Amino acid sequence: MIHEDTLLSFLLEGWFCNVDNFFELLENIKSGYEELENYKENPTQYDEEEIEYLKTDMADWEQELAELKETFRKKNEKADWEEEVKKVKLWFEEMERMRDE
Repeated sequence: MIHEDTLLSFLLEGWFCNVDNFFELLENIKSGYEELENYKENPTQYDEEEIEYLKTDMADWEQELAELKETFRKKNEKADWEEEVKKVKLWFEEMERMRDE
């Protein structure tokens, strides 16, 4: 059973976004940071305009995640955000595994 005050419940109920969109958002942020690190190491391999677009996208994704977190925290002020994200990731991985079987 899913407790009502969990991030998973929050996402499944579609309060802000669904689980798939949540993971897409996290992945976009992660890959954006990786791309910026690659740019810092090899700036000549990148177009400056492309990097500016990435920075704008990153700011938008970070804002969306901050809004999601704030909305969730209004429902459950005591929740440990990092722990809740870990639990959702575990659930998501298990669902993906079951789909693949």
